[in-house]
Amino acid sequence: MHGITKKVPAEVFEQERLFLKPVPSTKRTIENIVTRDIHKNNTIFYKGNRYTLPLGTYRPGRKVSLDVEGEILKIRDEFDGYIIAEHKISKNKGELVQNNHHKRDISQKLDSIQDSLLKALGASENAHVFLTQVRRLKTRYARDHFSLIEKTLNEHTGIVIDKALNYCILNSLFSAVEFRNAVEHFEACLEKELEEMSNNPKTVVLKTTVTTKKRPLSEYERVVKGGDF
Repeated sequence: MHGITKKVPAEVFEQERLFLKPVPSTKRTIENIVTRDIHKNNTIFYKGNRYTLPLGTYRPGRKVSLDVEGEILKIRDEFDGYIIAEHKISKNKGELVQNNHHKRDISQKLDSIQDSLLKALGASENAHVFLTQVRRLKTRYARDHFSLIEKTLNEHTGIVIDKALNYCILNSLFSAVEFRNAVEHFEACLEKELEEMSNNPKTVVLKTTVTTKKRPLSEYERVVKGGDF
């Protein structure tokens, strides 16, 4: 047992192990990274051609990194490396290489979903930061992440939701999967705590309704006059 925290290190590790994440791969060296600015029309320029990105990808100053695998150009978010778009590399010049899916403007629909989730989370500052970061970091899969967050909110109680949200903010875990895992962890802890309380006789007494014994008025009169019960 730890001398200060009074907790068993092995037990604490088992709880925190649920939230450990693998160390990101370091295969891509800084020298090999090619970056591009995103233009206002949600395109990037590569070797004489323009390649489209999903509508709503552009933000002032935002950059993407490029990976070439065979004949495929992979366009990744510069921040965490997730793939925003993939295109077959054109051998021509001056072409607009596009994906018809990129023409759909999903930003307005996502705004509505995000507002709904924000209200469900109590419209707190933590909720706003969490949802905004999830959408920013998981742009391509924001709809899927929001759906999982909504499902998690529908299946669990408010206490563990608040604990999980605070945990994710504290540890910069901006992912629906991390949020769900945290909720399930804290709910399991709560259930264990309630089970221990129910098995504790002293706790059972406290949870029962106490009924006072009714006595004749004459007994109370004896107490006032100095008599005994």
